[in-house]
Amino acid sequence: MMTGFFRQKDRFDRRPGFPRENIFKFAWRWLTDFVLDSSTYIRLFFEFQEIWFLTRNPAVEKVAEALADDKILELLPETEHGQGEVRSRLPSQVSLSRRRLLGLRHWAPLASLKRQWESIQQRWAEYNWSGQCDKAISEIRELLQSTASMLRERARRSAQCRNPKEKREARREAKKLNEVVKEIETYLQAIDHVPADPTLLYRSQLFIRDRLIERYEALSCRYVGMRRSVNAWRLEAYQRLNRGRLVSSAFSVTRKSWLVFVDAYLSLRFTVAALRKEL
Repeated sequence: MMTGFFRQKDRFDRRPGFPRENIFKFAWRWLTDFVLDSSTYIRLFFEFQEIWFLTRNPAVEKVAEALADDKILELLPETEHGQGEVRSRLPSQVSLSRRRLLGLRHWAPLASLKRQWESIQQRWAEYNWSGQCDKAISEIRELLQSTASMLRERARRSAQCRNPKEKREARREAKKLNEVVKEIETYLQAIDHVPADPTLLYRSQLFIRDRLIERYEALSCRYVGMRRSVNAWRLEAYQRLNRGRLVSSAFSVTRKSWLVFVDAYLSLRFTVAALRKEL
C-alpha cells in the first residue's frame, strides 16, 4: 500500500557510475520483473480465495460440533421428525442438505481434532521451549488414538446403515474413514520407537495439520476442496512443463479441462465478494 503493486522504472535513472542500459536489455529485465511480481500476486489471489472459503461460514464448525453429539447421531438417520429435531439444534444461519449433514456427521471426529489442535498448540510450544517434548508427544499420541477410535466407530456405524437410499453412500464414507484410521495407526507405529525431540514434535504437528485437518477442511467446505483440486491440477501441469514434458503437460491439462471452468467460477465469486466488500 505504501509503495504500490509494481515498481516504476526509468531507463535513464541509474546510480552514478553505472552505464545506461540498452533499450532491449532494459525492456527484457522490466518484463521479467513484471512477470515474477504478477505471479506472486496471482498466488496470493488464490491463497486468499481458499482462506475466504474456509472462514466465510464459521457456523459449519458449530454444525460439526452439534453432530458430534451421540443423541443427534442416532436421530439423524431415522425419520423426518428426527431430522427436524436435528435442524432445530443447529445454528440458524446454516442451511444444509440431509446428505451434507450425514457427511459432516461422519467426519465430526476430525472437527473435534481440529478444535483441540487449535486450543493446545500454545501448550505444545511451551513444552518444546522447556525441553519437555515427551509430554507434548504423549498428548499427540493420545489425541491421535482417540481420533482413530472415534473414526473407527463412525465407520462401523456407517457400514451397518440399513437405509437403502443411503447404503451405498454410507459404505463409501466408511471406506474413507477406515483409510484415515489406517493412516493414523501407521503414523503412530512409525513414531513409537523414535526419541521425543523438537523434530518429532514438528513432524507430528505437520501430520495433523497437513494430512488430517486439511482433509477435513476440504470435506467440510466443498469450495475449498474444489480450489485445492484445481491448484493440484495446475501444479502438476506446471511441473511437467518445467521438466520439458510438453506432451504429457498438454495431456494433463486437456484431461481435466473442466477444471478451467471451476477455476473461473471460484475466481469470479471471490472477485465479486471483494468488490462488494464482503471479505
